[in-house]
Amino acid sequence: MITSSRKISNQEKAWQAELRVDAWIARRDELGDYWEYERDGKVSRAQLQDDCDIGPSVMKKGGNPRIQASVRAAEDRWYSTGSAEAESLKRAGEAAEIHSKRSAASASQFQDEIVRLKVEVRAKDLEIARLREQLGLRLARGNRSDPIT
Repeated sequence: MITSSRKISNQEKAWQAELRVDAWIARRDELGDYWEYERDGKVSRAQLQDDCDIGPSVMKKGGNPRIQASVRAAEDRWYSTGSAEAESLKRAGEAAEIHSKRSAASASQFQDEIVRLKVEVRAKDLEIARLREQLGLRLARGNRSDPIT
């Protein structure tokens, strides 16, 4: 197997980073989940760096202007106050999160109620068993006329 010892130039690394960021933006557009990455009207830089394997310097002054422009354009499209779609998606996401929390709380209440009812049923089963035992003892003694207490 022939291996190449050619080093990748900084220009080529920058180009590859641009492709990764563009693909990440396209994927967010496709899934419509960009609101999950929003922090104060911008894409979370930490999330972008992690997802695209880029350093923090890329988005700082003097960084990669092509990536910065792509991210700013996406932020303007996704998070601008004029973007009704962005607001709608954000509200829908917030509503879904609230619904999820309420559903989890309801499920927890139902689980608590189930446990309470199981304890109650177990107590009744024990009481029934005790009463049957008393009845059996009385029948065995022939005291059928005595009231059960």
